[in-house]
Amino acid sequence: MRISRIKPWISIVFLFLGAASLRAQQYYISDIQVEGNKRTQAHIILRELDAQKGDSVRVSRIRHVLNVSRENLENTSLFNYVYMYYTPLEEGVNNIVLNVKVEERWYTFPMLNIRYEDRNLSAWLKSLDFNRVSFEFGAQVYNLWGLNHGLTAGLQLGYRQALGLTYKNITLDRRQKHFLSAGVSMQRSHHIDLMTVEDAPFNVKMPDQLLEQSFNLFAHYTFRYDVRTTHNFALSSGYQKIADTVLTLNPDYWGLNRNERIYLNFKYFFKKDNRDYIAYPLKGYFLKTEGRLYVSHDLGVRYAQLNANAQYYWKLGHRWYASEKFTAGASIKNTRAYILDQALGYEESALRGYEYYVIDGQHYANLNSSIRYNLMPKTIYVLHWLSALPKFNKIHFALYATAFFDMGAVYHRYPGPNNYLSNRFLYSGGIGLDLVTYYDIVFVLNYSMNRQGERGLYFSLKLPFM
Repeated sequence: MRISRIKPWISIVFLFLGAASLRAQQYYISDIQVEGNKRTQAHIILRELDAQKGDSVRVSRIRHVLNVSRENLENTSLFNYVYMYYTPLEEGVNNIVLNVKVEERWYTFPMLNIRYEDRNLSAWLKSLDFNRVSFEFGAQVYNLWGLNHGLTAGLQLGYRQALGLTYKNITLDRRQKHFLSAGVSMQRSHHIDLMTVEDAPFNVKMPDQLLEQSFNLFAHYTFRYDVRTTHNFALSSGYQKIADTVLTLNPDYWGLNRNERIYLNFKYFFKKDNRDYIAYPLKGYFLKTEGRLYVSHDLGVRYAQLNANAQYYWKLGHRWYASEKFTAGASIKNTRAYILDQALGYEESALRGYEYYVIDGQHYANLNSSIRYNLMPKTIYVLHWLSALPKFNKIHFALYATAFFDMGAVYHRYPGPNNYLSNRFLYSGGIGLDLVTYYDIVFVLNYSMNRQGERGLYFSLKLPFM
């Protein structure tokens, strides 16, 4: 049997042709041109892009690079609209220029807000208690110096009286991977949620007596490993005081029989955010794990908590989308403390259909499942009569019909005689409408039924920067 050998010069020719073919399948980014950024500095925009000047990108991947870059820029909440495209250069067949066109938002807002002091808008609308309303005055400045810094200074009157100053997103290095935020606040109130009764906060008001007072400082450090991955460290400390009346009515309110304390609160959380649009995601995933440690100055109260939040969004077909959101938490502490037993119905973890309730406990798990149909695709309208305000005269709307099913459970070691939702498997389902518009505003209207057979129409409003 005869074995033929390939001559060396033939191998070199094949290698040369293969390398040439590989180069022909790639684009070389010769330049990146940015337009429309009247305030935002160019390097703030460039850091969000999925490719940089001098990179080589496969031809088959260029559309992905443009889409991811656009999503990253939209999720900064700096721009109303972002357009990404590329143009070839005549002097090189594979040389291209990335073009970024942005339409900036309005960045300075007077703080003239009416703030309801309930867990959600539906809970407040149920009682229409105008005593549970605060009025905020001040200013919010976003994208300060064109560096995506944020400054908030405000005064709050009404249900809760407060004074605060916060500065966010201070860049600490040239590579823009390290950030610092800091703030100070003072609060006092004649109202307090004293305990949970019949699975709802029981509020006490004493006009002639301050029931709680606090002075707080915080610092938040962020390491941005890449555009969509961050490590976060938050440290806060302060002085808190409650009235003797609070401890008389609920000795287990905060874990100590003294009405004053200095506390130290530390949080670390890892976040991977690969969603297409943070305000109303349709595709992608989100992962967050958090650890928290809280101690009083005399170590009389020691509390630790671990939380997890996982979300997944995907497209089912033409205009059809689905999502799953799972949250869970576990905690330990050395003493009974009502304010450290918040589980479902607070912040990120909630069951639709249980808007009027809170479910307290030490450990919890929650799953929210949804299917959405895009009734009206994103449509842009130009209001010519507002042409003098170009940052507001171009608006968009998208409308979605939703169907959902939620389930969850909370373990409570000492739930109390009048609370029935802890230590039970809970579920709910329903239908709704979601209206998504500019400045990351989302209106939600749901009709749902829970395990107890309670039916209701619930409304919520998701606002930007909240």
